[in-house]
Parts: sequence; C-alpha cells; structure tokens
Amino acid sequence: LVLGLMMTGWIVANAFHYSGTLLHSKYTVGEAEQIALSFGPDISSCSIYWVSQVESTMKSAIPFPSLEERDGGNASSFFAQVLFGREEEGCSPDTSEGCTLHSGYANVWTESRCGTPRLLHNVVIPNCPMGKSFYYSVRTAELRNTTADGETASLVPLVDFSPFRKGRLPSTHPDAAPVLALVADLDHTHSPNCIAALTAVAAAGEIDMVLHAGDTAYDMDDSCNLVGDEYFEESSSISEQIPYLWGVGDHEGGRKDLSGDCSLRVGYDYETYRMRMGEGVWGRQLYLSQRSLSPTTFYFSINVGLIHIAYVNTNPYILGCHSWMLQSQYDWLSRDLASVNRTATPWVIVAGHRAMYCTKSMDAECTTEADSIRYGVERGQYESYGSSQCGENECGAGRMFGLEHLLKKFNVDMYFSGHTHHYERSFPVNEGEPQKYVELHKYVNPKNTFHIVGGIAGVDPDEFTVGPADWTSFRDKAYNVLWGKVTASNASYFRFEAVAAEDGSIIDYVEVYRDDEYFDEDPSLMRSFIYMLSGIVGALLVILIIGGVLVMLFSRRKKETPEYL
Repeated sequence: LVLGLMMTGWIVANAFHYSGTLLHSKYTVGEAEQIALSFGPDISSCSIYWVSQVESTMKSAIPFPSLEERDGGNASSFFAQVLFGREEEGCSPDTSEGCTLHSGYANVWTESRCGTPRLLHNVVIPNCPMGKSFYYSVRTAELRNTTADGETASLVPLVDFSPFRKGRLPSTHPDAAPVLALVADLDHTHSPNCIAALTAVAAAGEIDMVLHAGDTAYDMDDSCNLVGDEYFEESSSISEQIPYLWGVGDHEGGRKDLSGDCSLRVGYDYETYRMRMGEGVWGRQLYLSQRSLSPTTFYFSINVGLIHIAYVNTNPYILGCHSWMLQSQYDWLSRDLASVNRTATPWVIVAGHRAMYCTKSMDAECTTEADSIRYGVERGQYESYGSSQCGENECGAGRMFGLEHLLKKFNVDMYFSGHTHHYERSFPVNEGEPQKYVELHKYVNPKNTFHIVGGIAGVDPDEFTVGPADWTSFRDKAYNVLWGKVTASNASYFRFEAVAAEDGSIIDYVEVYRDDEYFDEDPSLMRSFIYMLSGIVGALLVILIIGGVLVMLFSRRKKETPEYL
C-alpha cells in the first residue's frame, strides 16, 4: 500500500510533463505572468522580468547554466519586448503613442525534476526614472522564417501586449528617504499572509521596495515548480509595482533528495531559485550581484536611500553540503561592508534567513545553529573547505567565518532574519552581552547590532516554550502575521516597525538615535583616530601640568630671594 501511494504521488507530480502541452490551463502560450520589476546593471537602469508558458514539446534553448558559463548572449529564437514610458510623455493605459519599445532576452528553461519548460524574459530599461511612476506593457515574440528558403526572418508576436502596469523604483536622490519592507517565511496558501497588505501599501506609495529573507512558498520547486509559479504570480501584485527582492532560505534549496551528495554543490541544488532570480535569462537579481561584486545570486547588496542592505545565505552554516560557500561569502561580505560610504549611506542592514539571536525552545534552531552563524562553524568539522581570513582571536577559538564579528567590526545597525516563525526583537548585543535601555523602544547611540526575527509573514507560528533571554527586548506572544517597515529619514534617525498584516496596526517599534558624526567611513580608522587624539590631548595635559608646577616653583623661589641679592 505504501509503495503504491508513493508511486501514485510520483505519477501525479510528473503528470504535467507527460499529459499535455501547457502547465496552466488559464494561460495561453506566451501570455505574461509573474511580472516583476527589479534593478538594472547600473544605478540609472531598471529591468522587467516575467514568465510565460511554452508547449512541452519545445526543447530548451540552453543547458542549465552555471554563472561562469553564461556570456550574456541570447541563446534562443525568442525575444522579450516592453513598451515603456511616463504618462506625461504620452505612455499610459489610454495611449501608447509616447511609449518606447525595448527588447531583451527570452530563454526556455526546462526544469530538471519533471522536464517541464518555461519561457523566462528580461528586458533592461536604460535611464529609468527613479522615484517617479511609469507605465509598461510586455509581450513575447519569436524570430521566424518568412520565406521558404529561410533566408528572411522576422519577429512574430506570440500574443498581444499585456495590459499596462504602473511601476516605480526607489529614488536615488540624496534627500529622498525610501521606505523598505522586510518579510520572511511567506506561504501564499496560508491565511492570513502579507501579500494583500503589501499590495495595498505599495499601491498607496507607502513602501518603495520589499526584501524577502528566505522561504518563498513551500517549496517553490514542488509539483514540477507549479508551487513556485503560483506563488510568484500571486505576489506579482506587489512585484509589478515596486522591486521585490528575494533572498535564499532553506525552502529554496530544492532537491533535498540530493543533499547527501556534497560533490554536486549546485547542479540541481537551488536550481529553481537560481533560474528564477536571473541566471536562466541573464538578468533580474543577477544584476544586483554584479553591481555588488558578488559571484552569485545567493548573496548581494544594494543601497536604498540612506540604507545599505547586504543579504547573505545562512544555509552553509547549518548544511554541510553547502559549506563550500562559506569562504567566498565571508570574504565578499567583509569587502562589501568595508566599502560602505557611511556619509552617503549612514545606516547598514545585514539580512539572512536564519537568526543569530532568537528564543523558541531548546532545540538546535536557536541554540547551536544560531551559535554557528554568530560565532562560526567548528574549524575541525569544515577544515577541508579552506581556512578563514580571520584569526582565532577575532572569530572565536576553533571557529570559522562567524558573522557577528563582521557586524561588530563594521558597525552594522540591524540584522533581520526569519526561519523561526514568530516575531522577536533584541537589544543591541554582541557576544551575548546586551546594551540595555530603560526606554525599550528607543536606542541612543547603540554600540552593537540589534536583531529582528520576523519569520511570520504567512505561516503557522512557532510558540515560545522558553523564557526571554537577557538580550531580549520584545517578543510577540500573540503571534501576529506581520511585516517589517524600515525608515531612515536622516543620518541621525532610523525607525523599524512590525506591522500587522490584517489591520495595519503597529505591533512593535524601535527608534534609533545617533550623533551626526558617530561613525567614520572606516570604523577601524575612526577608533585609531580617537586613540591618537586621546594620546595627543593626554600629552598636552601632562605638559600643561608640568609647566604649571614649574611656574609655581619659580614664582615661590623668586619671592623667597633676599632683596640685597
């Protein structure tokens, strides 16, 4: 019976590949779905991405590529086309006369689990009007022969242009203060979830970008990737309006049945995430990786207003087969944080799927696993994967690649994570020692990073079965489904809010106040300068004291000298 049920499940899971030509009956070939705005290859450009169906008889135009193997060339006969412009230029749902036509890549991706194909599109828009609204419409075209001898070819649209969408990207003006939304652990089938709430606030202009810290659908590659299709289509109500960035979590890993073979490294592993995030069509979030000098879509960074955000993959700290990534990611994060201009972007956020500080139960998630991310993996356990760039005195004896060391070294303000399905906020903390405040919602000149666990954007909660830690500032025991709202209006003020998805109420908040000259661009240079200045001031005080004593002695001796002398 068990074997029969397993075989039935396998047949159902693979039936999409063998029983018909289309994966979704409600869409036609070439019809745009899962539309998403993102950033382009430079700070003045943006990109538009979407997915459409193709017939299952069509063959993949490209093999599954590694990042190193891609050269950016169009490898198929399909092309993506976008009509783009602003309303004052004559481009809107009412007229397309003032729209500009842009073309880009469209490649067939045949996912490996079931062999089902999808057509991935990406078009770069140069000179994108940052901070201003625009309209756009998309379609797919195919290069086809128009003469019998095949010497003449032309682009033939597979479908008409889609209805116009209205979008915008965060302003890059130095005085702008874009608002960032943070979410993690969002199952689109869970009720309630944050999709409707984020759609509404994006339409109202109340947020400018979303960062999703892992666990996008459960799991996106299930049912021959149909779960991922459904999630990205439903969340496109947000992503077609503003950039919605996705970071990798443990539910993006894919093919858990292959996790025992460490030699595969990527291959099937993370396939769906990598292809959907731009490696299958050369675009989308791959541009962010390139702009932040990252070799992969697993970790990247971006400046949004006064905030620098870096995302890291925390899975290698827990999953041995992924630990080959630790060295390169640690080195990249070190370089990235060292390069931050704290005058232009005075606030720094690091995000990753798993938490460094959390309370839940006595299981490994908030104990040994959190310690591995915070202090690093055991040196002996991962010695075959290379040596760390930091010494034992910095990373902790016997441990490698600890992230908290970098948070402290580069004065990171906040670390955001999910994975643990509830909301919790810490005091500023380092090595377990908190910097406590009487006012729980106000941190003034914090010396360390404060941590937010927000893995409850649309999942069943993990209840607190242990008490708060010494570093705990707030825990939401009502287990509200929520999202995080980040505002940085100037170099002295930063605010984080936990917003309930159902009614928009503020569940928790914290305000961070900082002196204007609290940080130098290089924290280590700042400390060295302070030490040097202190030494100079100290030396001057010593000289003044000695000089004063000598003056007093000379004056007294002069008074005691007999007049006849």
